[in-house]
Amino acid sequence: MQSPLQARQQAQQSWKKKILAGSASLTALCLISAYLYYSRTSAGLSCQQGTHAGSRLRFGIEEQNRLIEAIYQETQAGQNEQLAMIKPEEFTQGIAIMSQDGNNYKLKYIWDYFLPAYNCPLKEKIGIDPILGDNGKWLCGVRTLLQKPGCVVYSFGSNGETTFEQDIVKKSRCAVHVFDPTLDEATAAQVMAIKGVTFHPYGLGALDGVIELTDSRSSMSRGLPSFEVKTLSTIMRELGHKWVDVLKIDIEGNEWPVLEQMVTDKRPLMFTQMQIEYHYYHQTNITVPRQMLSVLKGLSARDLRVFNVEPNYWWHNYGQEFIEFAYIQVSKDGNWVTGPEMLPKKPLGAAQSYIRRLLSEA
Repeated sequence: MQSPLQARQQAQQSWKKKILAGSASLTALCLISAYLYYSRTSAGLSCQQGTHAGSRLRFGIEEQNRLIEAIYQETQAGQNEQLAMIKPEEFTQGIAIMSQDGNNYKLKYIWDYFLPAYNCPLKEKIGIDPILGDNGKWLCGVRTLLQKPGCVVYSFGSNGETTFEQDIVKKSRCAVHVFDPTLDEATAAQVMAIKGVTFHPYGLGALDGVIELTDSRSSMSRGLPSFEVKTLSTIMRELGHKWVDVLKIDIEGNEWPVLEQMVTDKRPLMFTQMQIEYHYYHQTNITVPRQMLSVLKGLSARDLRVFNVEPNYWWHNYGQEFIEFAYIQVSKDGNWVTGPEMLPKKPLGAAQSYIRRLLSEA
């Protein structure tokens, strides 16, 4: 016969077993419920719980997109108000507006009027070198937009440094094309040896032909006084590409005539993203602030939205003159333009007239 103490101990053990069994059952039930919840949501099953979960998910994405668009439009409106108040001649010392109180403070640079107002929810820096700081580009949707079949990346200007291009090959489904007329044979051979990369020994220009460098930039082109360039439309036609998903441009000041031609052209912009390093060479006078301002306004008018801005810290003495911009083309209804089928059907008459007026005033 059990003593009272033994009976109590046995009862406690039995109660503990019941608690553990109940906890295990509850845990299993929770896991099964979670599995059913997420599987129904992702599979789109028609049961009531799955429908409600899917509705909440869709509402969340739609609300996020609505807020992204609202934030952009609000910021852009304020930016346009500021742009309307300035005059190109106010950039009395290069690309900075100076204070008028005698202290000679730099109040604003030209870049400050073009904020990264667009929120890309999947922004990622590609091509981060562990040693060199002058590399890497911010892209939008590497794990989504750049996973489509037939994805194409154009990279203009490399100087033989291909960390960005190799990272793109590794993380996306894109075919990468590198364009650089300034590489020597040995460096060009190294670029051509990279799997997934195709090398082209010519550059990007506003016209097809040969450009000549008569200023300090010739030192950045390995001393070459002239080299072959082609327009973007010519390159795409010759390579058989109807769309470019990423357009990376780092061509040491030659970007300005290319961009001016781009924003005044009546044809649609046949690319989704543009990652570009802007250069202002104050000593050679090849870039004039009023022309830069007009081009930057023109890009906004062509529905290219800035989602990242980053000074080139590697050239720390010229951090305000060499600066990286990342753009993505967004339609009037707030969708990413990822192919020709998403381009506006109507001609861009009003936008083109506005852009031409800007450039004529410059």
